[in-house]
Amino acid sequence: MAQKSTSPARSAFSLRPLSEAMHPRPAEWIVRGLFEKGDLVVIFGPPGGGKTAVVADILACIATGTCFHGLSATAGPVCLIAGEGLSGLGKRFKAWEVDRDQPIKPTDFFISNRATQLLHEQAFKELLESLIKLPTKPACIVLDTLSRNFGPGDENFTADMQKVVERVDTLIEVTGAAVILVHHTGLQTKDRARGSSVLNGAADFEYSIHRDGGGLISITCTKSKDHEPPDPLAFEIRQVELPDEWCDGDEPATSIVLDLSDKKPKPKGVKLSPAQNIAFDALREVLKESGRLPPKEVMKHNRISMGHKVVDLNVWRDMAIRRGITDSTDKNSIRRIFTRLVQDLIRKEKIAVFDSWVWLVFNEKNAGQDKTND
Repeated sequence: MAQKSTSPARSAFSLRPLSEAMHPRPAEWIVRGLFEKGDLVVIFGPPGGGKTAVVADILACIATGTCFHGLSATAGPVCLIAGEGLSGLGKRFKAWEVDRDQPIKPTDFFISNRATQLLHEQAFKELLESLIKLPTKPACIVLDTLSRNFGPGDENFTADMQKVVERVDTLIEVTGAAVILVHHTGLQTKDRARGSSVLNGAADFEYSIHRDGGGLISITCTKSKDHEPPDPLAFEIRQVELPDEWCDGDEPATSIVLDLSDKKPKPKGVKLSPAQNIAFDALREVLKESGRLPPKEVMKHNRISMGHKVVDLNVWRDMAIRRGITDSTDKNSIRRIFTRLVQDLIRKEKIAVFDSWVWLVFNEKNAGQDKTND
């Protein structure tokens, strides 16, 4: 007869007096100012933006108890559930050891042989049991990336993302660790993590990773639930030569490390043509005059912040035409010009569109008129 699993589950629901929750509790920082013990942390950015480089540096610092570029780290075992980039991770951590002259002990860093599936019952059970069997409870667990570790579901669907958050809550309750989910940006909204907004709502900290045209990697806090957001950090990439045994024939082996930089990231903004500026200003005007809260289908399939307003594309088009996006009077020509302007503004990350709805992207500093006053 198969033996039943003895893996602990989340504690049963109960009610307790408020007084039990009112005891002063000092912050239990894992990396001071960045995240605490038991936090759900989301780190997101576009492919190739430097997410894995930043996370690898953070994990190595926690595993060895060394500072993360001036921010103290509490020493403790770490676990990396790697879904991609496995072949290069060994080199990356060896480069960190060489550069810091600090070995990472085998008992302080554990890495998976493959991705897990949070939404698959048996796969999640195996993950939980593997964590429980560790000699010491981990201080930090990273799933890189959420997409590769998601399992049978759709990250755009509220119910599936809620289940993922529940599974992460179980990991936190059983291990006491901080859990970091490394996630991608959306196709149209580069300034936020893709998928259901449930994840943003559940996160204790959320960080955006951006790599500018000069190669500078910046990390910016986009949500801090209970603390003042930490200041942005910027890093430059530096190549480190690995020991001879890592070489491939006569070619030296190298990998990268991060150096803290005082440089400022190059602005993401792009110039607009005169017609694009007219269309963009027209959109801001109609959002102010007749914008509405997003309908359910927009909230379901797009990562749009609560309070953002949307407007019908046809309303925007009519205003843009009145504002003078073209001198043409031919209806077909006007339609083609407006369609091209919409595509250009999407490509330049000024707007996002779903079905017949359009809105300004989150990083527009002058987009206050498309939000509610709540």
